[in-house]
Amino acid sequence: GGILKFHKFGTEVSRSNVQFIDSQMPEILAMLVKLFQEKIGTKITELLKFIKDNELYKELKIGLNYQQFEYKVQHFLIACAMGMTLGKPWKGQHHINGGFLIVKETGDLACLHLYEMEAIGKYLVENSKLETPSTKRHFFGDLFSENGDLFIKLNLQVRFT
Repeated sequence: GGILKFHKFGTEVSRSNVQFIDSQMPEILAMLVKLFQEKIGTKITELLKFIKDNELYKELKIGLNYQQFEYKVQHFLIACAMGMTLGKPWKGQHHINGGFLIVKETGDLACLHLYEMEAIGKYLVENSKLETPSTKRHFFGDLFSENGDLFIKLNLQVRFT
């Protein structure tokens, strides 16, 4: 019967890493996780469509239009694909040289070169989804109290579809 509302990232390292991409990224990711938990969808494309159709990006009160919101999500996914994790301090270094080699379901190969960042971002948005991580390993779903307020720990796990 409660209302899910973003409070903070679980660790200073995870907050710092996503803010390195964009200062508004914690709120953006919180919106995606909330919609995922509300069963709006699992695929990034489903969540972004819902956000666009319902103009939810305006709820963040950070002055974004939808194109800016989507751009920021793409850059988060690009950073993750190029080596950024939420558990280890990250300073913007990319651990990919050249590009991505993609094996399609047909067995055909496609290559996205690093100079094609727009295509890489679009590919990642179209082929990524959120998942529920292990409840035991990361304490996902645990309720806890701080200063008389009740919180629930939600985790972000992104996978390829």
